[in-house]
Amino acid sequence: MFYWALLASGFTSAFNCVALQMGLLGSTIASRHKDAAIGIEGKRSAYAAWATGTFLVSKLLAYTLLGALLGLFGKAFSISDGFSTIVELIAGSYVVLAALAVLDIHPFFRYFIIQPPRFMARFVTKASKKGDLLTPAFLGVLTILIPCGTTVAVEALALHHANLILSGMVLGLFTLGTMPVYIAFGGLAGFARSRWGKGFDKVSALIVLFLGLWALKQSLGEILR
Repeated sequence: MFYWALLASGFTSAFNCVALQMGLLGSTIASRHKDAAIGIEGKRSAYAAWATGTFLVSKLLAYTLLGALLGLFGKAFSISDGFSTIVELIAGSYVVLAALAVLDIHPFFRYFIIQPPRFMARFVTKASKKGDLLTPAFLGVLTILIPCGTTVAVEALALHHANLILSGMVLGLFTLGTMPVYIAFGGLAGFARSRWGKGFDKVSALIVLFLGLWALKQSLGEILR
């Protein structure tokens, strides 16, 4: 497995996810600050740091678990070696098609991008308005409902591996790669997103395209063997 590619893809993809997801976290922090006593800046700063850390850890755990579940789901369909290869081939093909959609090669490929229902986004937005201590952790888990960038393609890659450990590592490493960008949000990340956001998305899509083609090569090798 190309571990470096997953980390790099997560890093570059994060620039187009950070505004939405950290914006939701910002709403939670703002709600908490509104309820806090005026003048207690130390407590406010401590909550902001705690909220950000909790959000990122829960997000990492949630995506790693999602990857593991996708691996189990893919394995459940592996009734026979032949059928397993077909499932892997379909998943690998979707990774390639989704990457081509992000690269904007042709409008046709946009039909292969799976968009979550709008009610999910509304639910996550509503949850972010609460300022209690558990909201940042809950919000980190809820980000799986609002994937952006190449996240869905990487989820298909996790399905392709059809393995509890490897599939969990796929999404875990991808999410780990996003961490530096989220931590730097408000500084370099905000500037880079406004100036080179589309470029970062293209780089992420190219890396995922490489991973998808590699997955297809593995599946086709099994068929032709």
